[in-house]
Amino acid sequence: MIKSLTSQMGVKGHLTVHKVVDGQEELVYDEDNVIGDSNLNVVSGFRWANNAATTAGEFFAKIPFSKVTKVDDRTVRFTIFVDEDSCNDLSRPGNSEASLNEIGLFVKNPKASATETSVLAAYRYFSNIRKTSDFALVFRWTISFG
Repeated sequence: MIKSLTSQMGVKGHLTVHKVVDGQEELVYDEDNVIGDSNLNVVSGFRWANNAATTAGEFFAKIPFSKVTKVDDRTVRFTIFVDEDSCNDLSRPGNSEASLNEIGLFVKNPKASATETSVLAAYRYFSNIRKTSDFALVFRWTISFG
């Protein structure tokens, strides 16, 4: 049986989500996965899917290097802070009260394409969180290699 690249490399992930109310953190999600102020830098770009770049631009939150922590030689942690004023009262077609319930980490242009594309590197579904201005969220995603 052929092992996947992530199995061969021993790549593991762990995601925690904390609700922040009045400066106090409450853990709302803590699971393994397969692979300051909210300064969410949202950028538009293309995603690599089905062996081609998407034709419509998509939106990504860019994680600044200051929010990427090397834990040890084989582990890195990404921290994403969504403040009280971000991602509130989301809606989707047919759902006026949409929740946050998934997160993905994308790698920017690993194929070194002329048209820069991002590739999904890690993904995790979590239980619904209906985001309001009453709280902030802190996502701490730890990825270990080997």
